Amino acid sequence: ETVELLCTYPVHGARLATLAFSPDGNLLLTGSSESTAKLVDVQTGVELHAFAGHVRGVASVAFSPDGERALTTSHDGVSQLFDSRSGVLLRVFGEGPRDIVFAIFAPDGAHILASTSTHAAHLVRIADGSVARAFEGHEDWVAAAAMSSDAMWVATASDDGTAAVFDAESGVMRQLDSHQGPVGHVAVSPDSTLVLTACEDGYGRLFDLKSGELRTIWPGGVDGVHEVEFAPDGESALLACSDGAARVYDVASYELLGTYCVKHHFARFTARFCPWGYDGR
Repeated sequence: ETVELLCTYPVHGARLATLAFSPDGNLLLTGSSESTAKLVDVQTGVELHAFAGHVRGVASVAFSPDGERALTTSHDGVSQLFDSRSGVLLRVFGEGPRDIVFAIFAPDGAHILASTSTHAAHLVRIADGSVARAFEGHEDWVAAAAMSSDAMWVATASDDGTAAVFDAESGVMRQLDSHQGPVGHVAVSPDSTLVLTACEDGYGRLFDLKSGELRTIWPGGVDGVHEVEFAPDGESALLACSDGAARVYDVASYELLGTYCVKHHFARFTARFCPWGYDGR
């Protein structure tokens, strides 16, 4: 099968560290090691906004469920909330340094889910920045977190070598075992039934969300899997690996569907499914 390169976006002068598509797939939000984030029109490649304010590299970026707001989180321990259309800074979360290490929007768009260096993930109210709920139990940094689409579950990944699933209401924790190294990223399937983890041991692991049962282990590269994501339809899973390859697996059969390689000279690689034009490959 021939893989066609559709477009290239040379938006940063430094290493691209993270990216996210808007819900409609028309906008691309990127974050770089040079402390800036940028908003790009996917069809034209035109840069719409440059988001500044961080003093260290950008660790994660995210869109709100309606695409109207953009969230950037930096290694400086701070998250910044911007208006996607105007580029105006709306709010700053975190006290730094290294307070918040990763953040995404909750499905309701009224909260953010933030991973912290205090061994916990926090559900934070956007209106006033207060913590609505803390998810505690890890013994090291929580590197990333995800919330199910029904908002009933929170999944976390930690440097302590474990992942976990929390009941979003009670905060009760269930540990997801079998990792042989720090767990750096986590995703929940669109139907809220599966959890996918990225581990530095070079594998992605698929778990049943409610029971914690390990479904399968996918090879992802000898130097580690850095990020994971489910396709919009939930039928495929993406592993972004340190060897510069994005590996796509079938969630039902567990088979490898394709490996997409990108030449690069950095230890970290990022990849995402695009919401529009996705054909399951």
